[in-house]
Amino acid sequence: MQSPSREQGGCSPHAPKAWLVFHALLDLEAAPWASPLEIASLTGVVQWFNMLNRSLLSALRDVYVFSRLEPQHAPRDVPLEVVAELALNIALFPFWEVDRRREWLPALLATDASPSFGFGVSIAGCSVDLSRQAASIGPPHLGHARFITESDDPPEKPRRGTAVRLGLRQRDFRTVLSVNAQHKAHSGTLEADGLYLGLRWLGRAVGRHNRRVAVLVDAVAVLGADKKGRSSAGSLHRSVARCAALTLARGWVLHFAYVTSKSNPADAPSRGVQRRRLAAPAKNTVIKTRGGWRGGSGQVF
Repeated sequence: MQSPSREQGGCSPHAPKAWLVFHALLDLEAAPWASPLEIASLTGVVQWFNMLNRSLLSALRDVYVFSRLEPQHAPRDVPLEVVAELALNIALFPFWEVDRRREWLPALLATDASPSFGFGVSIAGCSVDLSRQAASIGPPHLGHARFITESDDPPEKPRRGTAVRLGLRQRDFRTVLSVNAQHKAHSGTLEADGLYLGLRWLGRAVGRHNRRVAVLVDAVAVLGADKKGRSSAGSLHRSVARCAALTLARGWVLHFAYVTSKSNPADAPSRGVQRRRLAAPAKNTVIKTRGGWRGGSGQVF
């Protein structure tokens, strides 16, 4: 697919600067001998290009360790792992672009994990405007998502920040995954793995590819790491990298929003509790047809 031009709503690196990066990589592969400061300089340019697609940042890890070595100006052998990371990142240069024409997926995806059972993933169809609203909530200390409350919903606890009331009920979400965890791990690792499972499920349908997707998460550390594109924490790095690989392969732009644990529609399925079926579709939800899940706008996802 041809990359969009600036006039068409696209953005990509300046070609002469990109060529300098390619030449620097070839020189490094031919003679892996450089100072930490020189590697940091090359990595800085690569990182700047990666800002166009933050998922690429997950390819870099050992590079940062080498760049911090002392003395900074003394040349030394560059480990193969460092050269390989830079080569992988630069080889993915076609993803150094921004396409502002990408359409929104008319749905909200929610993921969660619980050490007591495993993973839960829920989804609800909605309008594009509601997806945009969820994506614009901001960082957890400024805002969080809430839903229309019903009598049998758990009571909401006050939280710092602005509560953004989305026009959906908890039971408008349908459970798509409720999976028992096969391994024990840190709660943050489980939350990141739950997000990965949710993205894997979402990517099964080609019609959901190349979209902007609003995702609800109740783990602040996972939200921050995936929003940033990488994590230096050993418990999160692998899972964040897997999510980044899926994001690149499916052509997504993910927009994360924080939701409290009690308000997370995926909380119940992550504890092994199946959410009841919706008796009558609410105004902002979708109904199932033979062609897929159709919303009020007529879109199928």
